[in-house]
Order: sequence, then C-alpha cells, then structure tokens
Amino acid sequence: MTLNVNAQAGDESRRHGDYISLPDTEVEEDGTNAVGAGVPVTYNGTTISAATVDGAAGGESIVGILHTYQYFGDSSRDGPYIRTDQDPTIKTSGAVYADLSGISASPSAGDTLGPNGELLVLEDTQTSGVYEVLIR
Repeated sequence: MTLNVNAQAGDESRRHGDYISLPDTEVEEDGTNAVGAGVPVTYNGTTISAATVDGAAGGESIVGILHTYQYFGDSSRDGPYIRTDQDPTIKTSGAVYADLSGISASPSAGDTLGPNGELLVLEDTQTSGVYEVLIR
C-alpha cells in the first residue's frame, strides 16, 4: 500500500464510498461550532457532532467522517462563510483520511473504533492524529 504523505484529514484515500448530507444545526456562518474536516461524527436524529472518546467507546454510533460544508463568499473579500441553509457532506463508507485525535490517543493499524467497530484503522499517515480508516 502506498502512503500519501500529503494527505489531509477528510481526503479520500480511495475513490469508492458513499456520501450523505446530514444537518449541523450548531454551526454558524463564521464557522463557530463547526466540526473539522476529517473528524468522525455521530448523529442524534437532529444534528451531527464530533465523536468523542466516550461517545465512540459506548455511546452513539459513528455515522461517518465529515467531508465538507457548503461555502459561499469570496475569500479575498468576504468569507468564505458556511452555508447554514445547506447540510454538510459526510462520507459514510469507504476509505478516507481521518483526524482521530478526538477519539483515540494512539490507534494502531487493525484497531476498530466506535461502539460497533464503525472505523477500522488501516494506516498511520505520520501526520499528527491523521490515519487512513475504513468506514463500515
């Protein structure tokens, strides 16, 4: 397996997988309360939130990895601002680079994360907290 040393959290590591949109009712246009790209998320039926060590260990299931919010505004003048009228995109299956710093101190290849093993750690990217994971 070839490791992409330039991988950023939220980037696909392989092209196949599924995406869905889920609401984030906590996020503001200026990015306040926004979940970071590549962060594992849970969904409580109303809004997404970043998965935590406690939530991943025995609480809500991890539904996927946040891919991106929808933005508007020209960053050279104003913005970019998050479109709060459009839901963010969540990758729900497939392989992706994820920021696991919020749910596991130092996972190893082969570890499963989440109360039902929703994430399988494939490889450490050597970038702080970023790992290649398989969402299942």
